[in-house]
Amino acid sequence: MEIRLRGRQFLSRVLRAELAGEDPHLRLTHAFDQAAFDDLTQSTLGRIVLVTDREEWRTEEIIAAYRSQAHIERLFRGMKNSSHIALRPQHHWTEQKVHVHVFTCVIAYLLEQLLLLRAQRAGVAVSSAEDLLSRLTAVRQATVVRISASSAPTVTTQIEEMDESLTELWRALAVQS
Repeated sequence: MEIRLRGRQFLSRVLRAELAGEDPHLRLTHAFDQAAFDDLTQSTLGRIVLVTDREEWRTEEIIAAYRSQAHIERLFRGMKNSSHIALRPQHHWTEQKVHVHVFTCVIAYLLEQLLLLRAQRAGVAVSSAEDLLSRLTAVRQATVVRISASSAPTVTTQIEEMDESLTELWRALAVQS
C-alpha cells in the first residue's frame, strides 16, 4: 500500500513511502527522490516574490522591511511566553482594561529592550532579551524592616552574593540597590 504524504507543500514529491505486510508484521519502506528535490531547488524552493504598493520604496527598502518582519514575529512570540512579559493570560472583562494590559506589556517590552541595549553597550555577553531576563531572575534581594518601640522603623535592603558574570551584568545595568 503506497502512503500519500500530506501537510507539507512539496513533501509528496520528494519522499516516497510504502507500507507492506499484515498486522502485526508491517514493514515501512521509504525513499528520497534526489532528482525531484534538485528540480524543486532549481525551479521553486528558495524563491520569494514580494509584492508591495509602496512604489516610492527602493528594492533595498522593500527587502529590509520584509526581513524586519521576523523581529516583529519574535516580539509577539516572546509576549506569548508566560515566563517574563506575558500578554496572556488576560483576566479582564472590559475593553478598557484589556487596552491597559496590552499597553503595560508594550511598555515592559520597551524597558526590556533598553536593558538589553544597556548590557550590550557595556560589553556584557547577552544573547537575547530572554537570556537577560532569565539571568536576572537569579538575583535575590531581601528587604528587612526592623520595628522598635523607641524609634522609627528602619528598612535595610541587601542583595545576596552573585557569581562573577551576574555581578558584571548587574553593574552594567547600573542597578541601584
